[in-house]
Amino acid sequence: METDAAVAATGNIVPLLVAESILLLVALVALPGYAVWKAKIREDVPLKGLALPQGSVRSMLALTVVGSFVVFLIFGGAALPESSRFGEVVTALTAVAGAIVGFYFGSGGSGRPS
Repeated sequence: METDAAVAATGNIVPLLVAESILLLVALVALPGYAVWKAKIREDVPLKGLALPQGSVRSMLALTVVGSFVVFLIFGGAALPESSRFGEVVTALTAVAGAIVGFYFGSGGSGRPS
């Protein structure tokens, strides 16, 4: 038999899973599909890796990681049991998301042609 705490933890994780699934669907399917459709309408946009416009793969990765971080911040506290190390996980994810955001926006001003 499941304990009340296990049932409560399982019930609280559902919004986290739903939000993460929607994020992944949008970032990895809908936005790239829109980018390809838009690039095919405008024939002057060259397609690069994964047959997407230049920079799309980097954008998908940044959206996925940073979006997952935000989803975890919003729903993770309720999904994890009280005895978990939520603060330590948030600290680690903050460092990873900060590095990705710094690279993503910092590389735009590096003098490389885009």
